[in-house]
Amino acid sequence: MTESREWLLLNAVECWLHHYSNVGKFTDDYIKLRDELRLDVTRTDTFTDNKDAAETTPKPTPRKRTPKAS
Repeated sequence: MTESREWLLLNAVECWLHHYSNVGKFTDDYIKLRDELRLDVTRTDTFTDNKDAAETTPKPTPRKRTPKAS
């Protein structure tokens, strides 16, 4: 998980929009701020680091069950 300042700010803005978007007083300002933060987060490589790590980690092979001798 990325714990950068930009990601935390974006998360806070999106939470506010999710819970209080029907208030209407600051909704337009929060939408503009969300769009600016999304651009900032996508410009940095904060998310690609975790994605690359997940792709290089080998997945374990599932165990095959052996039939019981009856």
